[in-house]
Amino acid sequence: MTFVDLHLHTRFSDGQLTPEELDSLLSRYDMAVVAITDHDYLTPLPEARDSIRWIRGIELSTTYGRSEVHLLGYHPDPDATRLSSVLEEISRQRQERFDRMVAKGAALNLFKEEPDLSFLENTRAPGRYHMARLLKQHGAVSTMREAFARYLGEGKPLYEPVRLLDVYEGLALLKESGALVSLAHPQRTKKDELIRKLADRGLDALETFYPFHDPQITKYYLNLAQKYHMLATGGSDYHYGTYEFQLPETFVAPFLAALHSC
Repeated sequence: MTFVDLHLHTRFSDGQLTPEELDSLLSRYDMAVVAITDHDYLTPLPEARDSIRWIRGIELSTTYGRSEVHLLGYHPDPDATRLSSVLEEISRQRQERFDRMVAKGAALNLFKEEPDLSFLENTRAPGRYHMARLLKQHGAVSTMREAFARYLGEGKPLYEPVRLLDVYEGLALLKESGALVSLAHPQRTKKDELIRKLADRGLDALETFYPFHDPQITKYYLNLAQKYHMLATGGSDYHYGTYEFQLPETFVAPFLAALHSC
């Protein structure tokens, strides 16, 4: 039996491995197809191994009302002009936002010394996760959770709002680039009323197989995908640590076939 994972992160967003290190990790498993889906950035793929088919992907951050909604885009054209322009602007805005958070932290004397930002070397869209790591490194907090609770949550001392694309604009942008698009972790998003609206606008799939989806939730989203004539995708949302996700290739075979025809 071979497996797939269509939702993986690297150091180019908020993961801790390089694409090459991720490739080395996954080579220990019977992986057939995997996708790097870093946040708001098209990460270069590692040199392909004979046994693994790598898919270029992205997890695009968008907004729906006051909620954040993530769209997984697969096989977008990296040379698509408008997509490239939007991602460059997102990267610029995220870096400026991160700099403001660091300045606020320094003003509150949260750093023992000048912050070492070398861990951001490959990161194209730094965010609150990276700021939480920095606070933990300097002993300002004991855990990442504490960093968000005390400093980085909305209304907290280091909070800086982020401007996101409207979800419909984000979907249109990815479709325009030639991508197949799946709604990421719908159970976490908790906006099921949005699924039909996105399906009507060309959403291709739902991420039905996800580490925090129990069998009942998985079945629920499989039925929704079928109801709105969409496909099923799945992934670990892996960032770092022990890798334990196993999704048989056959479970998402129709989506893989659609990808192959792109």
